[in-house]
Amino acid sequence: MKIFRELIILTPILILTSSISAKLYQFTETGSIAMSSDNGVSWSWVGNIGVSDAKDVAADSSRRLYLITESGDLARSTDYGVNWSFVGSMSQADACGLEFDSGDTLYVVTGAGDVFRSINYGTSFSLISSIGLSNVIGITEKPTDTLCVVTRTGDLARSTDKGQTWTILSNVGASDITDIIALPSGLYVITETGDVAKSTDYSSWSWVGTLSQVSLIGITFDDEGNLFIGTNTGDVATSTVGVSWTWKGTASQVWMEGITTDWKRGPTITVAGTNIAPIGVTPGDKNIGMTKLELSTNDDAATWTKIKIKNRVTSGTPAASDIDSMKIYRDNGDVSFNTVTDTWIGSSTVTDDGSGGYAEIDITNQTITTTTGTFYIVYDIADGANPTHFAGVRLDDRSFVTVSFPARVSITGFPIQLGDMALPVILSSFEAISGDGMVILIWVTQSEIGTDKWIIERSLDEEGTYQNIGSKEAQGSTPYPTEYEFVDNTVINGTTYWYRLALMDLNGTVTYYGPIYATPEPGQPAFFLFQNLPNPFT
Repeated sequence: MKIFRELIILTPILILTSSISAKLYQFTETGSIAMSSDNGVSWSWVGNIGVSDAKDVAADSSRRLYLITESGDLARSTDYGVNWSFVGSMSQADACGLEFDSGDTLYVVTGAGDVFRSINYGTSFSLISSIGLSNVIGITEKPTDTLCVVTRTGDLARSTDKGQTWTILSNVGASDITDIIALPSGLYVITETGDVAKSTDYSSWSWVGTLSQVSLIGITFDDEGNLFIGTNTGDVATSTVGVSWTWKGTASQVWMEGITTDWKRGPTITVAGTNIAPIGVTPGDKNIGMTKLELSTNDDAATWTKIKIKNRVTSGTPAASDIDSMKIYRDNGDVSFNTVTDTWIGSSTVTDDGSGGYAEIDITNQTITTTTGTFYIVYDIADGANPTHFAGVRLDDRSFVTVSFPARVSITGFPIQLGDMALPVILSSFEAISGDGMVILIWVTQSEIGTDKWIIERSLDEEGTYQNIGSKEAQGSTPYPTEYEFVDNTVINGTTYWYRLALMDLNGTVTYYGPIYATPEPGQPAFFLFQNLPNPFT
């Protein structure tokens, strides 16, 4: 059977996500809340907090929304912005920015640069530091517990110790900054007059895009890494990297205060794949290592819960009936697949989708950390698999790997697609012809791809130690039948000899065929023992 392997904000805008799609929110200074469930195209007004000085909105890991007023009062909604209740107060005016870190610690910054922290979802606050800047307009967290604030006049300060101490690092070079957001790829700020700047090192800034619209008030992003910008009139634009922007929709309201999402930023899981599949397999072969997967996070630990795998190839014919089951193993530490020492963590039969089939495998108790974890995708080939078919592995996109909220899988690296695997050797016969003082071995292949050489091995016992007695150059690649012959004239009449073939491919992988036996006799007419193959073993 042929094997292929492919791996294969506005006043802020806020987005929250989990297994439920992310939602965008805009809000007015007077506390009216608009929501979009289709990436900003259409909007509906869902609630009103009843305040006159709303300043910022953020979401915790449970997708609950929090709104801070300029006077320091904190309100919370547990139903996507419909109903609100006040949960706490900073007892300090001049609040301007609100942010949750990955551990659900809540930070509020004031325009005068004071930083407050709450570890109980806003019930109580403590003043933990003063940044030493004035005219602060926002706060954001970059993954790996780095907090950043920016001022109206473009000064950037950073804290790497959860807001205890701050360092002023750079100036954006603008005097009308309205918001800041952090992505894994860098920091973004926007100006009231429509310009977008980016920094990847906290020190230098570049202007990457501009919108032909003034009065930008907020910037946010969704679980796909898309940026969203809102205006004070409720218009929303989106961009993938901040260079070019597309206007999506409008909440049709003047004096919007900000835009945000109910997507809670968690650790990002990186997935990489490496080819470990053999050149070919035989119907009935089990525990065939197909793909090595490496998973790691950029920050906190996350739980891997499910994977979807497609049996897909770039050429040839795949079929769901060719695969009995797909499995996942965790490596034992030697980074080499072994069914004895590696740990099984999930498996599933294959569902026929008319295109090769797929499996959805529930993963058992797998924690992904910053230390790379190694896993293997493994196939059991059906006894009745069509030897002219191909099989392969493909993961289309990050939705194929499910992790616990609020972690997410990186969009980079997909599809995991490692290229075509070679065709197997189809060995149609292997025979031993015994004569006087000799044994003639004859074998016939119907096709070969990626073959290097045949090694002939002999033993005095079927289960004994086999010795190399010669070799023949293989065809490399051919779709046509090939007949090979090897004469063993180092035998003793009356002794039974066992023979097997070891086929080495161009990758150095060895597949064995046989064994068969013959007994040479003096003056004996030639006869042979015939066995249809392949009959591989390891």
